[in-house]
Amino acid sequence: MRTVGFPLGEDQLNPLGPRCERVQFATYPFFASPTATDLERLARFLQQYPDVALRVFGNPTTVTDLDFLRYFTFLRKFYCDVFELQSLDGLRFLPDDLKALGIGLTRKEFSLKFITRFQKLEDLFIEGHSKNFDALEVLKNLKKLTLRSITVPSLSPLAGLPELWWLDIKLGGTRNLEDLRRLRELKYLELWRIRGLENLDPISDLTGL
Repeated sequence: MRTVGFPLGEDQLNPLGPRCERVQFATYPFFASPTATDLERLARFLQQYPDVALRVFGNPTTVTDLDFLRYFTFLRKFYCDVFELQSLDGLRFLPDDLKALGIGLTRKEFSLKFITRFQKLEDLFIEGHSKNFDALEVLKNLKKLTLRSITVPSLSPLAGLPELWWLDIKLGGTRNLEDLRRLRELKYLELWRIRGLENLDPISDLTGL
C-alpha cells in the first residue's frame, strides 16, 4: 500500500513494487486538498497499474461527493471511507466492469440499488448500508463479500450467487443465518461480534469450508 499526499511530489510517483495492492489518499481538513493537476497526474500514474486499487479515506466537511472519479474512469478497484459523503453519484464515472468496490460507513445511509450497474464485481465491501440489500442478488460474479455493521432479516439475496466463496460478517445484528445452508461454494466464513447471534446450526451444512 502507498499513501500519497498533496501536492504530489515526484518521489510519491516512484514505480510501485509488485506486492503493492492499493494507492490511497486522505481527505482530512488538515491535509491539503488535491488540485485538478494532482488528480490528473495520479490518474496517469495509476493507469500503469490496472490491478492496483484506489482508496480515499477521511472525515472532511468539504469533500462530500465522488466527482473526482471523473479522472479515474479506468479503475478496476475502488474503495471509499469518507464519513461525511453525501452522494454516490460520482460512481457513474467508474466502468461497468469494475472488479472490486468498497463503500464504508457514512453519516447518511445509501440505498444499495447503485450496485446493480456493477454486475462484474468480484469483491465487495459494504459498511452500514443495508437499504435495498436484495440488489446484491444480481452480482453473479461475486466471489468475496464483507458486510460490516449491517443488519438484514435474512441472507437470502446471496443464495443465488454461484461464485461466492468468501463471506465475512462483522458487527451488526444479522442473526438469521438459515440461508447459509444454500451457499454450498463457501470456503471461508467469518462471523465477528454479531449482536444476539446464538444459532450456528446452519454452518453444519457448509462442508466445503
